[in-house]
Amino acid sequence: MYAGNPPFEKATPTDPYYKILKEKKYDIFWKAHSRKRPVGFFSDSFKDLFQRLVAFEPSERLKI
Repeated sequence: MYAGNPPFEKATPTDPYYKILKEKKYDIFWKAHSRKRPVGFFSDSFKDLFQRLVAFEPSERLKI
């Protein structure tokens, strides 16, 4: 929602962006999603929040 497009199509092993997140290759994920955006569009705190919200391992996700 923040960027105006979804981070991945489906949470499946065949989705390339989901696979990158699952493998914790966050630098590749953010590089791809930062194309055509101003430098610093995604702040470090936003990246941290997002990564913790969509973590593959439930124990690594944010808790209420």
